[in-house]
Amino acid sequence: MYLRGPHEDPRPGPRLRPDFAWLALVPLGLVAFFVYLHFHMGDSFASFKAVKEIWGRETEPLAGLWQGAEAAARSLAQIAAPGSDSLPTDSYENTGDLSNPLVLAQVNLVDFAFLAFAILACVGALHRLPLAYGLYAAAGIAVPLSAPAPYEPLMSMPRYVAVLFPLHMWLALHLGKGQRLEGALVAMGALMALFAAEFANYNWVA
Repeated sequence: MYLRGPHEDPRPGPRLRPDFAWLALVPLGLVAFFVYLHFHMGDSFASFKAVKEIWGRETEPLAGLWQGAEAAARSLAQIAAPGSDSLPTDSYENTGDLSNPLVLAQVNLVDFAFLAFAILACVGALHRLPLAYGLYAAAGIAVPLSAPAPYEPLMSMPRYVAVLFPLHMWLALHLGKGQRLEGALVAMGALMALFAAEFANYNWVA
């Protein structure tokens, strides 16, 4: 039986070390950026307002979840019957391929596919990885979901998902070894070749 010494903390669990306080410096970069904007632009949130004005994003908690699902459903209908339910594209008249309703439909479906994977992998990460990893992934998903854009609610979702490393850690654990892993590697290799070819031909990727 272990007996605690007279100077030991009687509370169980890990204790924070003094050097943990250095983490408080992390948000100071963001604060410094706000201060810079305040003195040079007259508005601490000027960059956020510029992004909202240029891309048309709105701030609404998790609104991208159902808006993305609705866009994906419309996109499926658009691809199944081209021209029967054309998506409005006036806001994209100067953005090249996205002015084509069929291209926009494909983009929305790819965005939603990445969101579906992100949600599935996040649930898996919360079950199999340390809690901090799962919460980090959940926060990374919640940010783009809370800033939907018109016509493409899940804009840039593939890029947001690509950097959420806990999702890929869970996928590696889930695939394990054997035929399932080999099949996934073949599929990923084929997709990489496809996307590289698309990018080389100046087509939309992510």
